[in-house]
Amino acid sequence: MAIKLELLTQNQEEISFIHRYWATDDTGAFVEPVSALLPFRDIPHGGAVAAYVRNWCEAYDEDQPCSRCGDPVRLNCRSDLKKYVCPTQRQCEACRRLMAAHAQQRKAQAAAELDSRLAEHARQQNEKTCDYQTIGDAEVVLLIALEAAITPRLTAGSFCTYDCEGLSPGDPGVYLRSLYASGVLVKRPFESVAGTYFLKNDDLWVNNDQVKYALAPDPQHNAACELFDILASRELSDGPNIAELWLTYALQDVMAYFWNECSTYQHFLKPEAVADVESSFRSALHTFSVAQLWSVGWRVIREAAALANRTYYNREKAAATIPGKVRRHLEKALSEESSLKPWTRREDHPAGTLGMVFLKVFGIDENTLGVDALQVFSRIATPASPTAEPLLSSAHHLMEAAAERGISAHVLIDVAKLVQGGAGIEEAIREVSDKYPGQAEGA
Repeated sequence: MAIKLELLTQNQEEISFIHRYWATDDTGAFVEPVSALLPFRDIPHGGAVAAYVRNWCEAYDEDQPCSRCGDPVRLNCRSDLKKYVCPTQRQCEACRRLMAAHAQQRKAQAAAELDSRLAEHARQQNEKTCDYQTIGDAEVVLLIALEAAITPRLTAGSFCTYDCEGLSPGDPGVYLRSLYASGVLVKRPFESVAGTYFLKNDDLWVNNDQVKYALAPDPQHNAACELFDILASRELSDGPNIAELWLTYALQDVMAYFWNECSTYQHFLKPEAVADVESSFRSALHTFSVAQLWSVGWRVIREAAALANRTYYNREKAAATIPGKVRRHLEKALSEESSLKPWTRREDHPAGTLGMVFLKVFGIDENTLGVDALQVFSRIATPASPTAEPLLSSAHHLMEAAAERGISAHVLIDVAKLVQGGAGIEEAIREVSDKYPGQAEGA
């Protein structure tokens, strides 16, 4: 065992003390314990000896080469010394400083690259606009609810997922990401907190919960207050689109109660079990009300809790039975073997502003049966295309005249050939009408 000393003092007392501190015998053990070195000058206790020695000399263990350059590593105290030659991951002081400099350089380069990517991302977001006259009905409903949840931030600034907790009983991020995907919202990268955006494998990644969103500008330059007046007065026409939004909201409402019960009884479900439960509840929402499905969650969780108290069960095994119990309860209710009693909404489980919009606009709340809710949405029909009626009229006149003359088959074959050749339906009808004069009065 070889210790190399580089003295930083010329004081003989200090040099003698240094040699006594680092002196070892043939077995590698230190000759004197630290306590035997004291008292010495103003060193208060044995724990402070190493710090004083480091001020007077630099010690290196020649049996511990630096993992990078092979030079001996510096010893800070006796415990750093090894009795035998052994591989080490330690680095010498020079290599540590060099590696730290390289790490700092990489960090600076990564920060510069991130800033460059964010600047480009922000530029792309700033160029986006949204024609609010053309957005879907589900987006209109969501915007009205969102405006009520975060006024005035929706129209006057930016906001993130945490700001929108009043929107629904579940994760509001689902709706914000949907609005962003449809072009209604844009992101504000430089308004987000530090750490929201980061580089991973040379790609720009983002923490969705911390993203700052804002309303996309209106190319018509309508003021925000005017915009929401327009949206509020819009006649909704896409029932299926709104029905999907309601199913997403209603499932969140059911699962919020379900998770509250799981937390009370400390049931933790695996991701595949969660997906199974959500699938069962979403399907059941086509028939039952949200309040009725709360009662299913209440019963199932308590059954699992009772099962967990049995000697041959535990909470993990009991939690694994929950998806199956949910299915069985719903199957019995669907086959009318049992009835589902609606539960009352808890005070700590609000419906959110989206629930209030569904109640105000469609008269649907947690007590509305799913089959009735979907029937409400099915009555909201999409209006026919403005070009459909003239087209149907032309086709009707063409086929009516062709039937009177007994040439219906020829007319259909000619229309089909033109369509196969790439002509549009309207163009095909017009050409056939020209071929057989008098066939289409409305053409």
